[in-house]
Amino acid sequence: MHVEFFVEEFSAKLALDAFLHHLLPPPHSFEVFNMNSKEQLFIKLPQRLQGYATMINTGGYNDLRVVVLVDRDDDDCRDLKQQLDAIAAGNNLVTKTEAERLAGAPAPFQVLNRVVCEELESWFFGDPEAVTKAFERVGDSHFRKTDLRAPDAIVGGTAQALLRTFNKAGYFKEYANPKHKLGNRWKADAAKAIGEHLHPDRNESPSFRALVEGIRSLIA
Repeated sequence: MHVEFFVEEFSAKLALDAFLHHLLPPPHSFEVFNMNSKEQLFIKLPQRLQGYATMINTGGYNDLRVVVLVDRDDDDCRDLKQQLDAIAAGNNLVTKTEAERLAGAPAPFQVLNRVVCEELESWFFGDPEAVTKAFERVGDSHFRKTDLRAPDAIVGGTAQALLRTFNKAGYFKEYANPKHKLGNRWKADAAKAIGEHLHPDRNESPSFRALVEGIRSLIA
């Protein structure tokens, strides 16, 4: 099976590039495409899926599958998922949700749509061991705060919470200055390093576990 992923930011691509070999080892293969923003992903996705539908349904690419991953941010999870499912259905591609609705049980499908709650860094809080392996000065004590124990429910932005965690351990301190001009490059560095250590069966983030379960179903 060859699986093509669409994400909305570069850090998500780096994390998946580093992690997915755990779920898609040879002979499976994958490629991750960064669409640069959620807005651009939604704009370009219909045309992309139209091309995939032709390849899969009439072009002989029976082993090609698609995964679309977007951050919830401040949007509604169900609304985002329904929008993505509607785009797939409008291009004659079967989603996991639709396949199971029609079959009344797990069934083969072509497109997996998943929403990260609330953003990529939630997955890192869901796997503290991956973070501490990638950044040795970050210890278990940095994850003991009550408001960090439910990764998908962290309030105020998980990226900002992760940066504060790194700053306390002495990492990325130059980004703590609000006047810095470095942007969010730290997110890419962190995603690549942590992605290598993410474990498919250890993570406490429900949205991460949903992605893992979906990919395993996709290639079953």
